[in-house]
Amino acid sequence: KLAMFSTSPAQAIYPMRFLLAFAQGGLISPLLPLFREVFQVSPGELGLLTSMAGLSSVVMDVIATYLLSRRPLINLLLQGIGLSAIALLCSALAPSFYWLIAAQMLLSFGISLTRVTSLMVVVAATPRHEQGRANSLLEFSAIAGLTISPTISGLTAAFLHWRLTFVLATVFVAGAFAWVLYAQRALVQAMDTTPSERPPTSG
Repeated sequence: KLAMFSTSPAQAIYPMRFLLAFAQGGLISPLLPLFREVFQVSPGELGLLTSMAGLSSVVMDVIATYLLSRRPLINLLLQGIGLSAIALLCSALAPSFYWLIAAQMLLSFGISLTRVTSLMVVVAATPRHEQGRANSLLEFSAIAGLTISPTISGLTAAFLHWRLTFVLATVFVAGAFAWVLYAQRALVQAMDTTPSERPPTSG
């Protein structure tokens, strides 16, 4: 397991970030017309769905600044992913529109916590001279997932059911959780080593 991440243990975060991106904003956008039809809501209420999720993300960003200095990063990462999975399942089972809003707010809490923590894990596990590239690859992983997510969401809703889009996103998030568990030892060992004390890596 350690040999797999010998070049940079922080590379273990990239697949997790890619998989988690399927649960972010791109998932909701193709479903908005369906929500308006199914729940008989106004355009203003649809706007509330996205704005409340954004507000929740901001709140969690503030809370995360407190948690990051007091909790192990890997634990926070797993907790954020787990919270995201629970929120997606709640979205899939939503009996009403405002239930869906609450579930999306919960999802934003989980996604925000995971996003901030994954950045801190990359910083802590990467030598200083590699951090620019590592952060760029982390951002690329998220953007790649966000780019594909709306298409998968729209196709699932069109050929199956809109509730199944949340179930499918839960599968991706479960994959992210399993991947972090798999890479946990390599990441913890890398973070326990001061970057300046680690020898430069080749390539």
